[in-house]
Amino acid sequence: MANNKFGECQAAAIRGDGETGLAVPTERRLVALAGTDSGRCVVVVTDNRFWRAQIGSQVRIKALLEHLHTAGWAVRVAFQGRPYLDDAAKAAAMLGIDVRFLLPPKEVAPAHDASTPPGWRTRVRAQAGRGLRWLRALCTQYHRARGASSLWAEVGLRSREQRVGDGADPALLELVRRCAPGVARTVVLVEYLRLAWVATALRPLLPGVTWVLDTHDVMHERQARFHAVDEAHELDVSAAEEARWLSGFDAVLAIQARDARTFADIGVRAQVLTVPHPVRAQRMPSRDSSVVGVGFLGSDMAPNRIALRELVYEVWPLVQRQARVPVRLVLAGAVCAAWRERGDLPPSVQVLGFVDDTAEFYEQVDIVASPMRVGGGLKIKNVEALCRGKALVTTAVGAEGMEPGLPHALAVVQASAEMAHLLLAWIHDPALRARRMDAGYRFALEQFDPETAFRALDRFLG
Repeated sequence: MANNKFGECQAAAIRGDGETGLAVPTERRLVALAGTDSGRCVVVVTDNRFWRAQIGSQVRIKALLEHLHTAGWAVRVAFQGRPYLDDAAKAAAMLGIDVRFLLPPKEVAPAHDASTPPGWRTRVRAQAGRGLRWLRALCTQYHRARGASSLWAEVGLRSREQRVGDGADPALLELVRRCAPGVARTVVLVEYLRLAWVATALRPLLPGVTWVLDTHDVMHERQARFHAVDEAHELDVSAAEEARWLSGFDAVLAIQARDARTFADIGVRAQVLTVPHPVRAQRMPSRDSSVVGVGFLGSDMAPNRIALRELVYEVWPLVQRQARVPVRLVLAGAVCAAWRERGDLPPSVQVLGFVDDTAEFYEQVDIVASPMRVGGGLKIKNVEALCRGKALVTTAVGAEGMEPGLPHALAVVQASAEMAHLLLAWIHDPALRARRMDAGYRFALEQFDPETAFRALDRFLG
């Protein structure tokens, strides 16, 4: 067992009486139902408010559910998280699904996934949990550290990271049990490794159910990349632990071919399916402007914050000094909302902040610059840039999962000066820029159309 709470959750699920003895707040329960019991049902287990479609992971999950619904599956979503009033409206609007709350929602959701300030009980539990994680990290990392400073840094990061099973919740197990209809074909699709404990707890109780996990990333690799730049990761997991959790499923969805190979290399025993991020290509009309727009769009996550700092303070000053035509750097997404009030940005930098519709951003740019240094999986914002018909320059990390498009559909550089040099070449040569846009858009049509992206999953589900 990952921890005592996970063991209690599993025992409660086995008892099947819903009496766990744990103080589980009932306002954390939400059920969304879609379709009719046509003999095929998918139960999706997630803590991601995918119906908002504001960040890449939400867009991916929403597209996956819409595809399954269109393919004739009844879709039921077991959601772990606090329901808000606008959650009900947005989820109900998606495919006209029926949303049911076990208790009425008490709050209105923040504008874009901001967190509600926790109460004192939540803060005490969080501090206690961090203390336990600190001790665990100290014990597990002592023999690996190269010195006292290395040990202290690693323990500090890991003390802020959850382990699979730390969020084990008997209410979620009961919710999944109730969602499983017992029809001829039932699939439980778990979103993210952090909820893999659900399969371990419930698989013995739901015979005949097919268990699938959508990974989005190779988490142990992503964690190592975060630690390399002194950033805490959302999950603390080793390669062996990740392989063990994933092997508890019948199938695992990898977002790119490289991830699929890595899962095979670390010994994942489940069937690994490569299911890229699906995007309906929607090319923006050609811009008629004397100002060449370069843009960056991202959610408020550490990889995007690191990339944005490099773009603004290292790449853009070089571009601005050498550009022979008017240029503008356009920043959008929650990652740059706090930059609106900064006084050190030059006039050529425009900060849109969070946008409800990304078309507002893409209408103002010709080129997307994405100097990603951290992260894993497929960088969905880079895929969307190509699908919008924009020229894309990124790094080797940013191009992962898009390697077949190199070097014509997208460009890869390593140093900030290289990115600035390439941006200047595209800025000064409209014909070259147009060829890059065309090549990137054709590549996106071939690689990321939903019919192509979901082909392996459709074959598996039958």
